Amino acid sequence: MFPFTDYIDIRAFFISLFLGIMISYILAPHKKYIIAYPNPENAHEKIYENDSKDSCVKYQSQEVSCPQDPNVIQQIGMPAPKTEEKDAVIKTLRSVLKYDS
Repeated sequence: MFPFTDYIDIRAFFISLFLGIMISYILAPHKKYIIAYPNPENAHEKIYENDSKDSCVKYQSQEVSCPQDPNVIQQIGMPAPKTEEKDAVIKTLRSVLKYDS
């Protein structure tokens, strides 16, 4: 077997490896998640994937006339964020850190 310990100091190797990983982790750009919702201008161009059901969806826009009764018209806001994923991450972190609330 090749005696690499004669040429490389093991402590210096692992310390420099650890520092290199930490520096690359700190200096790496943070990921930015962009959620694209369909609108009438881009509905026919994009294909949306649904990860939970392994299906793809493509929308088509269609212009319709507005109802005459203003009480029938509803204001629709942005969809609420998925709280299940956030709750699962918080639960995992609390169990790892043994945090009791």
